[in-house]
Amino acid sequence: MAWDFETDPAFQQQLDWMDVFVRDSNTQTTELVSVGPSGQALALGGFQSSMSGDGRFVAFMSRSSEWSGGPPFTQPQLWLRDRVLGSTE
Repeated sequence: MAWDFETDPAFQQQLDWMDVFVRDSNTQTTELVSVGPSGQALALGGFQSSMSGDGRFVAFMSRSSEWSGGPPFTQPQLWLRDRVLGSTE
C-alpha cells in the first residue's frame, strides 16, 4: 500500500511537506519512498503516488529539484522509485 501523508507515522515527526510511504503488510514495515537518488528525503516531499501491482515501482509527483541542482520546480515533476534497486529517476 502506498500513500501520501503530512505526518510520518513510522518516525512520528511533523513534516513540512507531504511525503510518500509504502507499508509492507507482510513484514509490518513502513518505507519512505519519496527520496532522491542518494536515498535522502526530498526537501519538498512527494504526493499523488501510484504503485505497481508487484510493489516494486512507486511513481510520485514532486516540486523538489535535488536532481537538477536549481530552485524548486514551479510545476510538479513525475519521479519513479525502484524499490528493488533503490533508485529514483
